[in-house]
Amino acid sequence: MDVLDKFFIKYSYKFPKGYPDLKDKQDILLIESLISEVIGEKFSLEEANMVGPSTNYPSVTGTWEKYIENPLSKHEDGKTVYTSVKSSPAWLKTSLNDIEKTDIIINVNDEFTISSRSTKDLIKRGNSY
Repeated sequence: MDVLDKFFIKYSYKFPKGYPDLKDKQDILLIESLISEVIGEKFSLEEANMVGPSTNYPSVTGTWEKYIENPLSKHEDGKTVYTSVKSSPAWLKTSLNDIEKTDIIINVNDEFTISSRSTKDLIKRGNSY
């Protein structure tokens, strides 16, 4: 039995369904607090930083380099289907006069493809690309 099995057996009674439903915000908060208590520091299930040791690619685009750009990855331009883990704007109009462009939001669990392999095609928004 692995450590996760032991954890869920010990704490399953605290969740209404007997297990954490990762689509339920209250369950996410509860599992974060339980894990924080066990490890003795704040734990969050938020999006992780996917650079450096986690990907062995030190740049801020480490995830892209490992899973998209790397020739050994299983990514096929325009064919490999990905699923969004959070809602995020993919495109925002720059002005009201720009009729050809429209706001595009990718919602949680939306499926999408990526039609490029080049880091040069990434656009920086805030701290991420």
